[in-house]
Formats: sequence, C-alpha cells, structure tokens
Amino acid sequence: MDQKKTDEILINETENGVLIILPERCKGCNFCIEFCPLHVLESTAELNNLGYIPPRLKPNSRCTTCGFCQWVCPDFAIYCIKNKTVP
Repeated sequence: MDQKKTDEILINETENGVLIILPERCKGCNFCIEFCPLHVLESTAELNNLGYIPPRLKPNSRCTTCGFCQWVCPDFAIYCIKNKTVP
C-alpha cells in the first residue's frame, strides 16, 4: 500500500482502489476511525490548519475501499475510488 501526500491531500493506493483523505476539510469527529469495519484508519500526529487531528490509513492495513468512511464523514474529507473491472 502506497501513501502519497500531494498539496495536503493523502492518496492511499489499495488493492481495490484509492482512499483519498483531505486533511484540511477534517474537523476531527473521528467517525471514519470509529465506524470503519476493518479498523484501518487512525489519527495522525499532526494538526490541520483548523486545529483538528485528521485520520490516516494505518501502515500495512488492508483497506478494501468499501466506502463506509465517506458515508459517515460529515465534512466530505475522505472518499474512495474503487478500481473498475471490465467484464
């Protein structure tokens, strides 16, 4: 799993797609961390510009890009893009 930081956007490539975290939109509610069915997210050690602690993907985690995190995030700070397969 590869994590890239691009202009304050965390792009996490997974086996099933991409998990994108926008730390500057995060208000630290931790819903994504608490409700992730696979518990692959954790808090970072850094504050964003709003003074909140955004999430990050745990190292060596197995995110399936199920999308549950994006549905519980009230600030649209995290979302998934699944790999498309052609039948």
